[in-house]
Amino acid sequence: MATIAVLGLGNFGTALARTWLNAGHTVSGWTVEQEVFDSISTRNINEKYLAGVELDGLRVTMSLAEALEGMDIVVLALPSGVVLQVVDDAIDHLAPNQVLIDLAKGLAPGDQMISEAINDKLARAGKSNPLAVVMGPTIAPEVARGATTLAMIASENETLAASLAATLTTPTFRLEPGDDPRGAE
Repeated sequence: MATIAVLGLGNFGTALARTWLNAGHTVSGWTVEQEVFDSISTRNINEKYLAGVELDGLRVTMSLAEALEGMDIVVLALPSGVVLQVVDDAIDHLAPNQVLIDLAKGLAPGDQMISEAINDKLARAGKSNPLAVVMGPTIAPEVARGATTLAMIASENETLAASLAATLTTPTFRLEPGDDPRGAE
C-alpha cells in the first residue's frame, strides 16, 4: 500500500482520495478552504464538493508541510490556474523520493504544458522528483461512487508509469501506463 498526499480537495481530489482510501492506501488531503477542512475534520464528508461521500480515514490538513510529510506520492489535484503556485509553495517540503502526479490540464505561461512547467520548477530548485500525469475522461462524482473508470497515467519513465498504474489502480479506477505525458496532456 502507498502513502498518498492529495493536494486539492475539490471534486476530483476528493473522489480520488475516497477511491484510494477504500483500496487501503494511507491518504492525506490538503486544502486552503476552511469550510472544506472543517467539514472533513468534523463529519468525514466534503459538503462543498461531494456531499454524502464518506471520507473515513482521510487525514485532512491546511498545512502543505504536514500533508507531504512521509508520503510516497503527491497528487496535484488542482486547477490549472493555481497548480504552479502550489508547486512553488510545496517545493521546499518535497522529499527526494516523492513522486508527483499532475492532474491539471491546459497550458502554462509561455505555451508550455503544465507538466513541463512543473519539471522546470523542480529543476530550478535542484529537485529531481519524478513526475507523471493522469488524463482521461473522468467524472468526479462517478469515480467517488465507484463507477468503473479508465484513465491514463503517463511519464517519460515507462517503468515509473507502470509502477504507478499498478499501485494506484483499484477495482473501479483503472490506470493504464503510457510514456508520452505531453501527448496525454
